[in-house]
Amino acid sequence: MSPLRKHWGPATLGIAVAVGAAVWFGLGWSWWGGIPAALVAAAVAAVVLSPDPKMKKDQALPEAIRDEVLAAEARVKTVRGLALRQGLTPVRAPLQQIAEHAKAILDDVRRSPGDYRRLRKVLTHYFAHVETIAERLDYVTKAGTAEPEMVERSKTTLTDLVAVFAGYRERATEDEKFDIDARMTLLEQEIKGHAATLEQVRARTQTSSSS
Repeated sequence: MSPLRKHWGPATLGIAVAVGAAVWFGLGWSWWGGIPAALVAAAVAAVVLSPDPKMKKDQALPEAIRDEVLAAEARVKTVRGLALRQGLTPVRAPLQQIAEHAKAILDDVRRSPGDYRRLRKVLTHYFAHVETIAERLDYVTKAGTAEPEMVERSKTTLTDLVAVFAGYRERATEDEKFDIDARMTLLEQEIKGHAATLEQVRARTQTSSSS
C-alpha cells in the first residue's frame, strides 16, 4: 500500500490546496476559478486514494491475531490454486472442500474475532498439513515418481481432514471439539508419516534430476 493511500485524508487536502493554488496563481485565474478546481481535485483524490474495503476489514481485526488470519487467508488461496493443478486431480475434491471450510471459518473469525482462540489450531496447525501434502504430492506427480498407492493415501488423508474442518466450521462445542482433536491426534501421526514419505520421494527426485 502506498504512503499516499495510507494517509489519504491529508493527501487529499494537500492535492486540493496545491491544485487550487496552481490555478489561482499559476494560470492567473481568479479565486472563483481556483475553488472549483480545488474541489474537483479533492473529489478525484478522495476516490483514488481512499482506503480499500479489505484494508479496513484487516485493520478491524485485533492486532494479536491479524497476521495469523491474513496468513491463513493466503493459504486458502494457495490450496485453491493447488487443487486446480492437473497432477492433483485425484485429490481435487477434498482440497477444494477443505479450502471452502477454511474460508467459512475465517469469515466467522472476521465477524467474531473472539472465536479465533477456539479456531486457531485448525487454521494454523492443521491447515499447514494440508498445504504440505498438496505441494509435495504435486511435485512428485509432475516428476512422474508418485506411486498409485501414494496418491490414494493422500486422498484418504485429505478426505479425513475434510471431516475435521467441517466439524470446526459447524461451531463444535467444547466436548465435540475434544472429540475432533482426539481424532486429529491419531490422524496426525498418519499425516506426518505420509508427508515424510512424500518428502523422501521429492528429495530423491531432485537428486536424480540434478545428477
